[in-house]
Amino acid sequence: MKKIINGIKKFYKQNKFEKVVIGLSGGIDSSVCAALLVKALGADHVIGVYLPNNNMNDLADVEALCKHLKIDFIINNIATPVIAISKNFSYRLSLANIASRVRMTYLYAYANENKGFVCGTTNYLEYQLGYFTKFGDGACDLEPIISLYKSDIYKLGKEFKLPLSIMTRAPSAGLWPNQTDEEEMGVTYDEIEKYFKKQKISDKSRKIIQNYIKVSEHKRKLPFALYA
Repeated sequence: MKKIINGIKKFYKQNKFEKVVIGLSGGIDSSVCAALLVKALGADHVIGVYLPNNNMNDLADVEALCKHLKIDFIINNIATPVIAISKNFSYRLSLANIASRVRMTYLYAYANENKGFVCGTTNYLEYQLGYFTKFGDGACDLEPIISLYKSDIYKLGKEFKLPLSIMTRAPSAGLWPNQTDEEEMGVTYDEIEKYFKKQKISDKSRKIIQNYIKVSEHKRKLPFALYA
C-alpha cells in the first residue's frame, strides 16, 4: 500500500493538480481507490461522483462510504443523455458501453472544473481480461489498483474498515439491472486469480479466461497508428 500511496502523491504533485475526481459505484474497487486517495492526499482533495442511470440502488453504499471517508460527493443522474444517445441502438452491450462512456465524460468535466485528474478503478484481473469499457471506465489519468488481485483489494478494504455492505456485495459493473460480473463472465474472480497464479482450475474456466484475454488484447494497447 505504501508504494501506491507514494505513487499517487508523486503524480498529484508533479502535475500540480488541486483535486482528484473518482466515480463511485458502492463497489469494493472504487471504494478502496477512494480510500487510497484520501490516505495519500487528504479528504479535502477528493471528490466522489455518483452517476446512476436512473437506478439508484447503490446510493446508500456510496453515501456510507463518503461519510466514512469524510469526502464530498456529487450525484448526477445520467439517464437523459444516455437515452438521447441510445435511442438508435438496441444491442445490450452497446447500450451498456454508452452509459459507461457518458459517465467518463462527466468525470472529466468535473475534473476540468476542479483542476483535477480522474482516478481509475480497474484491478489487475479486470485489466488482463479486458473487463472494462474502452474509453469508458477504462479511460482515466491514474490507475492505483491495476497491479492488485481482487483478494488484495478485499484485504485493503478490511484495513480501511470499509462499510460491511460494500465488503459483502457481489461485484458488479452496473451495466444493467441485477448484473453481476461473475455471472456475465461465466467465471469467478477466485478462478481468474488462480489462473494468473498458475493454480488448478477447471478446463472450462481456463478456456473462458483465455478467450477473454485474446479478444481484449486491443484494449491494452494504444490505438493502432498508420503512418503514410
